[in-house]
Amino acid sequence: MEISFGTPILNSYTYSHEITTRAGPKTVTVTAPLQWVLSFPDYPFHRFRELVSAPKRSVDEIQVCALHYAVLHFVVTRNPRMQSLFTALRFPIQSERVPQLGGFPVLMLRSPAGTVRPPDDVIAQVCKYSGSDTVEEILDSAQWENLEDPFAVQFNAIADSMRL
Repeated sequence: MEISFGTPILNSYTYSHEITTRAGPKTVTVTAPLQWVLSFPDYPFHRFRELVSAPKRSVDEIQVCALHYAVLHFVVTRNPRMQSLFTALRFPIQSERVPQLGGFPVLMLRSPAGTVRPPDDVIAQVCKYSGSDTVEEILDSAQWENLEDPFAVQFNAIADSMRL
């Protein structure tokens, strides 16, 4: 198999979630707007999800896609300088197993504070009025209110020590 290297891209992290409506169960697609999956441009995350969940799966396509994710995973997790760079930017790269991919590991980046999925009844209303089966998570205000900025803490400590 040939590996198509390219500049890695960030893909919005999306996942399926089942809600209960008056008409019965409904599967919606939820986007986590402050969470991303690292991939090669030719193999975006949404395509990998489509391949895995397709009723008529192409094993060859899944193998090629999985190989590219595995190679990127290997290269990034074995590079401590890249890991420390993203950690210093407060967007650490983490390996996470995605249930919808059968537990296959992908590389995720998240903002320092995150989002939460709205309650199912809110999702049902949004889907009803928008006519779409896609929703986005919302900001988790508690996380954002309690967010500590390590640079600000360090700067304040230095500034306090310099005061007369």
